[in-house]
Amino acid sequence: MEGITFGDFKVIRKIAEGGMGQIYLARQISLDRDVALKILPERLAKDESFKARFEREAREAARLNHPAIISVYAYGIKDGIPYFAMEFVEGEDLAGLLKKRGKFPVREALRITKEVAKALEAAYKKNIVHRDIKPSNIMLKEDGSVKVTDFGLAKAVGGGTVFVTQANVVLGTPHYMSPEQGKGEKVDTRSDIYSLGVVLYELLSGNLPFKADTPTSLIYMHVYEKPPSLREHCPEIPPAVEALVMKMLEKDPNNRFQTPSELVAAIEAVESGASVGTAGPMTLEMDSMGGTKTSTPAGVTTAAGAPPSEKPAKPSLAVLPLVVLIAVIVGGVGIAVVLLLQKQKPPDVNVTVVTPPTQPPVVKPPPEEVAVKPPVQPPTQPPVQPPAVEPAKKVMVKFPAAQILSGMPTGSKLFIRKAEEPETLKQPLLADKEFESGLYVVSAERKGYQTISHNFKLEKDGIEPPPDTIKWEFELSDKLKDALRRVKMNMEEQKYRLALDELDVILKEVPDLDEAQKLLVECRKSYSEFQKIEDDFNQAKQLLKDEEWEKAIEVLKKIPTSYKDYEQKVLPLIKQANEELKKSLQFKKHIETAQSELQKGEIESAQSYIQMAQNLIPSTKEVTELLELVKRLRQLRDDIRVEVERKNYRRALELSEAYLKDAPLCERTRKQREFIVGEIAKIDASLARLDEQYKTFEASIESSPSKALDAALKAQEEVRLLKDVFGQDVKDADEKVRIMVERARTEVAKKEITDTIKTLDSHFSSGKLNEIIAMVDDQNSALQRRLNKQLSDFLLSGVQVIVSENKVENISLSEQKDSAVVTCVYRYHIIHSESGVELKGEKKRKMSFVRKGDRWLITDIE
Repeated sequence: MEGITFGDFKVIRKIAEGGMGQIYLARQISLDRDVALKILPERLAKDESFKARFEREAREAARLNHPAIISVYAYGIKDGIPYFAMEFVEGEDLAGLLKKRGKFPVREALRITKEVAKALEAAYKKNIVHRDIKPSNIMLKEDGSVKVTDFGLAKAVGGGTVFVTQANVVLGTPHYMSPEQGKGEKVDTRSDIYSLGVVLYELLSGNLPFKADTPTSLIYMHVYEKPPSLREHCPEIPPAVEALVMKMLEKDPNNRFQTPSELVAAIEAVESGASVGTAGPMTLEMDSMGGTKTSTPAGVTTAAGAPPSEKPAKPSLAVLPLVVLIAVIVGGVGIAVVLLLQKQKPPDVNVTVVTPPTQPPVVKPPPEEVAVKPPVQPPTQPPVQPPAVEPAKKVMVKFPAAQILSGMPTGSKLFIRKAEEPETLKQPLLADKEFESGLYVVSAERKGYQTISHNFKLEKDGIEPPPDTIKWEFELSDKLKDALRRVKMNMEEQKYRLALDELDVILKEVPDLDEAQKLLVECRKSYSEFQKIEDDFNQAKQLLKDEEWEKAIEVLKKIPTSYKDYEQKVLPLIKQANEELKKSLQFKKHIETAQSELQKGEIESAQSYIQMAQNLIPSTKEVTELLELVKRLRQLRDDIRVEVERKNYRRALELSEAYLKDAPLCERTRKQREFIVGEIAKIDASLARLDEQYKTFEASIESSPSKALDAALKAQEEVRLLKDVFGQDVKDADEKVRIMVERARTEVAKKEITDTIKTLDSHFSSGKLNEIIAMVDDQNSALQRRLNKQLSDFLLSGVQVIVSENKVENISLSEQKDSAVVTCVYRYHIIHSESGVELKGEKKRKMSFVRKGDRWLITDIE
């Protein structure tokens, strides 16, 4: 299970397990927080009733919002397995703490109880009863605050009625079960107060009030036994605290605190040192058995002057197992107990109050073999026996009660009275007994049935009519007849819960009533089927909410037409689901067509199908995504057109690739892409040639400037083609080629000037005066004349030129490369033939040149 994701929750590890759920520590992905994830076991998830109950637990708990109640965050179903996420609490439950500590200090025990009571008050205000308050369901966080957990047995109540799980079924944990819960009666918040009282008792003493070997015995003790006194074993417990606990543990819910808020107020009163009380002047007192009782004002007596009854009669423990069936359901939900035990009432007793007689009373002996002997109040003065009187002889006749009773159903009772006596003087007739002759009325009574009465005349010669000729056939009481009619009516109207409640009442009064037993079996079966239908109906509504139309129709079709609300509820849902399914299928078809059109690049056609889908279902994720795709493709299409017009083919190719990724079947864009690829191939070929010219230029610029210039000019032509023919942005290449051409022309010019200077040196060394004069620009005739005179004088002087060389140091060209100023170092070595004088040395000089045609001519020599 670790690592599996349930909706927004990723399982980390298991932290607890019970029959009704496995609890895991999980991580809520969206909010990045730890949660407790409760998951219904797979074996139970197959049972729709368990699934419905599991969901009810989540929903009931989610209704509660209180600091002392575990919060429920979310409910969901994964692969048919229900789960819900709730608050994860770092701490330990009271059950574990009790094992470690034994018992708690009084103030801490009261504080914990008060916090739980506040949580129960929040549930009470939402008409929810927890029904399983016990230490293991009460958590103490690390800071000491309280959290109430596990509303798995919780039920909502309303209008004063508590809904139980099934007829005569009680859910809870026997050690903490209230008397009314143990008897299978309806429970309310006062049952939770009793269970909390058991918890408080245990916190204060370290022991449970009742211990027994079997759940049956435990329930018996909760119903009939008073809890042991706390102060007998823990004398340090204040009397007010003990009184508080005992009031919480009252057998009669009417004698407990009526709401959790009353309990909170009482605890706060004890904490502040005040006495724990009830409304008005009544206070809680300790009775002799360690319980609590409400004091009665002095001078008040009960009916017939008898003292108030101390406690109800209780059944024999030996008889209890015969009428109690214990069904243990393994898991964290406690023990389910089916109590068929009738509420026990003390037998009817006639109480005689004896007052001091003015005349000695005649004490009449009691009738023989009475069922119950009532207690006799001790007389204030001893009775005075009358003087013995000789009785007259009477005719006695035996009435065959045993014979009549043997033919009657179990539970039947016979009563007899003289015909002239009122009904109130009838006596039970349990066995054959002799009576004085006379007229008598014998009545047969059976709980839940009408009384049968017959008149008999008892004479010496016999009984008239003979008792064995009388048929004693019981007829149901009008009350039960009406109840059975209501049961059948409720079953016909599929109000099974009401029918089960009625049957519960009937069978408590007449447990062996065959008709009621058969109706109970039929009603339980029908109710189970009805709950399954209700669960299916709720599941279908959820599926509709989740827009799972086909699944909803499948579930709704399982609901039989006999369902009471079929026409009002089911048929409209089926109609709605079919309409939504039809709409959904049309929507799906339009979406699929739109997607297909977009694959082909048919944007406008796809737009129309998307609009039709929108008309069916206005806002969906599919529509939103397709509209975004349409917008993106339309923008790409426009951008591609613009870039092709600009002949920016590489960008156009990128955009085409993006377009075809979303619309791979678009033939128009595919052909456009082929054209773009072809143009890019031409551009690449031109760029390759340009690159070759670059290489030629670099290789020859130093050794052969003219060759480098030729390569530069060819490169310039390729750039022009790229720019003018292919429309490329060749700013960088254009600038590079411009520099190449400039550089090549500079180098060519420098080489030409250098060669011209070398030619000048050669002519001077050879004494070629005319050739030198010819190298001077015609525009500078003064220079020509000056050089002509100087050179003529020099050559005629008999000077022998050994070395005459101008070594170029720098050539400064004009921007147009048509003039230049050259800085040279002139080296010379001359010998005068006649005098033998030898001159040798070097000096810097400047010469100016101008380009005329393909020649460089001297314009000045310094």
